[in-house]
Amino acid sequence: MRKQQLLIIFIIALTSLFIFSCNDDDVFEPNVEVEEGSIMKVNTNPSDLAARLVFSRSIVDMTDVSKSSIQYQSSSKAPKKDLYEWELLAAMPVLEHNGHDLSVSQIDIHGDYAYITYNAQGSEHVGALEIIDISDAEDPEVVSITTFDDIDINSIAIDKIGSSQPMTIWLAGSRNKDGAVVVELTSINGVIQAGSKVVSLAHVFEEGISASANSICKVKKFLYITSGKSKGGITMLNIDDLSYAKHISFPSAKYIISNNENQEAGNTILVLSTGNDAKLRVYDLELSDDVDIYNLGIIKHNVENPAYTYFGKNTMSINNDKKLVYIAMGDRGVIAVDIKNGETEYPSPTGLLDEGNTNSVTMDKDFLYLANGADGLTIALLPEKKSPEITPVFVWDMEDKPASANYVLANKVANDYFIFVAKGLGGLKILVKSEKK
Repeated sequence: MRKQQLLIIFIIALTSLFIFSCNDDDVFEPNVEVEEGSIMKVNTNPSDLAARLVFSRSIVDMTDVSKSSIQYQSSSKAPKKDLYEWELLAAMPVLEHNGHDLSVSQIDIHGDYAYITYNAQGSEHVGALEIIDISDAEDPEVVSITTFDDIDINSIAIDKIGSSQPMTIWLAGSRNKDGAVVVELTSINGVIQAGSKVVSLAHVFEEGISASANSICKVKKFLYITSGKSKGGITMLNIDDLSYAKHISFPSAKYIISNNENQEAGNTILVLSTGNDAKLRVYDLELSDDVDIYNLGIIKHNVENPAYTYFGKNTMSINNDKKLVYIAMGDRGVIAVDIKNGETEYPSPTGLLDEGNTNSVTMDKDFLYLANGADGLTIALLPEKKSPEITPVFVWDMEDKPASANYVLANKVANDYFIFVAKGLGGLKILVKSEKK
């Protein structure tokens, strides 16, 4: 009898140990995998690069849509819109790689260089990074084109507080076998150096593999990446070794920025998720539970193929006082939201869109620039006390249809304001803003 009891106790203990071990194995532990090597090709051939820029150097003939709106500068009685003009400095034809026409996905500027990322439309995984020396505003030149045979490149972050040369660059994209990935590269004087690191985010989210990394930003010692549609959210990596730091799961994470272009001064992360339940999430840098979540309704795109209704671009841009974020709302235009309370400070202007979608928004000290898809580029006055609304003043239809304006970036380099306008499969236009003489 005693032997029987001991046998039963032993069986129970063994069963409990087995169950505990199984349960322990079932505990999900998020992690990232870092692969080192060289997964790109770098082209610095002078003849290939020279062909990339087609110079125009002509003043753009824009359509005045300002109606009766007037905004004054303190030093002038002329409307602000009449004080400036935009020169089409150069156009860049569509970039081709491995038989695919690539589309501009994002642009960033730091120092004397503009960095342009590319991806392929559809299911193909092909990408590129093109770097332009813009230190001479009248004579920019492409210094390198880096191509990737199996990675779509969707977004870029540059280390703007580290060493200027060499410079660390991070790219967010999608790889056929891994889903969402981050690529770390090194650049010297605009030329990508041999060697790279590829970080797979395939094992970060318990819900499954996140298909694509859509956006990336760098603040202080961390990278913040949005990824996925149904499976994804935010992933936080340490920049020193690209190790996993944290993640938060939610669907349809589309775009991410900091509240300050100064990567040391930023203290807030803004994350946009799109779709039928769009939201703006405002996090601290630790991605703590102390998060403000603001409902934005529906963010979608008016497109011919319903399958792509939720696949268009939606970017954000923070204003100079770091209080308002302008959000590209697709077929709802653009809005400005107060990041402290989620209130819509400025709604989208009536009649802004005809057949297009607001895909991207950026600003300089005077104007908002809106990439409005098939409707081209819209330039609007920034709201201020004298005119407390978003006021469109010019439209550049850009022709070249069916290609449409899908991304725009304004940035000051030395004394010049550059405006880069991407036209999807219609290439890229480079404008320079200046005061009328």
